[in-house]
This record gives sequence, C-alpha cells and structure tokens, in this order.
Amino acid sequence: MAFIEGRVNDVPEPVVTLRLVGGVAGDVEVECVVDTGFTGGLVLPRAVVDQLGLPIVTHEEFRMVGGVRDSTDIALAQVHWLGEVRRVDVIVKEAYLVGAALLAGTRLTVDYAAGTVLIERM
Repeated sequence: MAFIEGRVNDVPEPVVTLRLVGGVAGDVEVECVVDTGFTGGLVLPRAVVDQLGLPIVTHEEFRMVGGVRDSTDIALAQVHWLGEVRRVDVIVKEAYLVGAALLAGTRLTVDYAAGTVLIERM
C-alpha cells in the first residue's frame, strides 16, 4: 500500500514533505501543511513556481473566508503522490499547503500525541 509519512510541527500543524517534478533543475522537495479546509490541491509561493518553471494556466479571482476578495495565478505542477506522478493545480500564494483535492481517496491520520502524520491510499 502506498503512503506518505509526515509529522506534527511545533505550531502544532500536520506537515508532509512532497517531491515536485522539476524541469532542468530537477525535482524539488517542499514541506507543506496539510489543510483539510482547503479544497484545492496545492498552494506554493511564487519563488517555488518560478524555480520549477511551472506554467501559469490562468488567473482567478476568488472569495476567501470572511468574504474578502482576492486573485492569484494558477499554475500546473506534477507531484510524486502515493507512488505515482499526479498533475495538480497550484494556487500561487506565499504559503505551502496540501488540500482536499490531493487528499481525496486517502485516509489521513494525524496523531498529535505521537507527533505523526500518515496519508494512505484507500
């Protein structure tokens, strides 16, 4: 069975390390907070998007919690995910988040007492 292990950081937030497929520079590993309230796939900072040479596919406006309007670029990435390479939309913002679009079809276990995170394919 394919799985991804992570940890609970000092904040405490569940975090996992993802390997993103890179171009000429090669793959890049990033540590992301697992955010089950975020319905998208990934959020990554502009510097990582530029480093990987990810294509910007669109620019979207959206409404955040509390009704605040914002807009951002959407890039397309490939990520090593549970034993396969998956294409995923990336919201370009100054954060590192994994959301529900990648978590769909998985079991997420966060054990705050042990400080462990486990994502398993179901």
